Amino acid sequence: MATALLILGCVVLIAEWIHSVLTRDKADDLSEEQQ
Repeated sequence: MATALLILGCVVLIAEWIHSVLTRDKADDLSEEQQ
């Protein structure tokens, strides 16, 4: 059970990181277009 929770936690952290990277890339693209 503890292992399953640990894996789930890692998956959530990775998902959050990927989401932040994708949103940051989109924001950078928008800012470049505005300049």
